[in-house]
Amino acid sequence: MINDSSTDDIYDRVSKYPVKIIRHPRNIGRAEAIKTDIKYASNDIVVTIDDDTLIHKDVLRYIVSAFTDKDIGAACGRLIVPRNGSILTCGQYVEYALEYAYTKTLRSYMGSDLRSTVTT
Repeated sequence: MINDSSTDDIYDRVSKYPVKIIRHPRNIGRAEAIKTDIKYASNDIVVTIDDDTLIHKDVLRYIVSAFTDKDIGAACGRLIVPRNGSILTCGQYVEYALEYAYTKTLRSYMGSDLRSTVTT
């Protein structure tokens, strides 16, 4: 786990589990935290999520199953923003929905062999 100088109680909550925790002395941003995560990972598959992300109980099973195909080099889940009526989540919902649609259209237009699997 990478702790990017978080000021909440996530370090105390996670330190109860048998995981390696790397603490950045100052906040250097999500992209740099992911780079640190990958640099120190000792396993074949690395999964990154934000600490405020809720994931489906089977998400790791879904992602890892993609690697049974030797031609697959990366896999990801689909981000779904809960619609709770706040202006922030409404904006996020629209942003991610448009980004998802744009990416699928672009891949189709470019004849990309990227595969997309949606599971519920």
